[in-house]
Amino acid sequence: MQAIAVTPVRTTNPVSHHALRRTHASAAHAGFSLIELMVVIAIVALLAAVGVPAYTSQINKAYRADAQSALMQLASAMERYRTINNTYNGTADGSGVPVSTFFPDQAPLDSSQKYYTLRITITNSGNGYTVTAAPISGTRMDGDWSFTLASTGLKQRVSGGSTVTGWDI
Repeated sequence: MQAIAVTPVRTTNPVSHHALRRTHASAAHAGFSLIELMVVIAIVALLAAVGVPAYTSQINKAYRADAQSALMQLASAMERYRTINNTYNGTADGSGVPVSTFFPDQAPLDSSQKYYTLRITITNSGNGYTVTAAPISGTRMDGDWSFTLASTGLKQRVSGGSTVTGWDI
């Protein structure tokens, strides 16, 4: 019988001890550098600088649209009232506030937070009217445009003493 020589197989770790020490050392210092954090902060600040004013502008447009919609609905209610009563008299109290049983006096109509007051001015001895939506003082729309709609269909917006025909802003 022949003897077979067995040589021991030496197993070595493919990662040297020095590489292990470097891996553990860098894992202890893992994270973001100051430069990386500054870049992220700059990007977030840029997005906020562009996004917040655009968002605010869109919110204000929505509130203006609510006021204009309320004026259109008020004008429609005025026409229904005149059809029944043959006059616009009786739709508002002495100060132009819509009679509570006739129409709400603030807009938006479907929200608890109101931004515009609605007023009715009767003209032409009860045969005409102008309805107005004016921003409520102390709200985010304070100082914004007021909108008017006449029984003739004329739409205007008013701000700071200047009157412009049409509601487009």
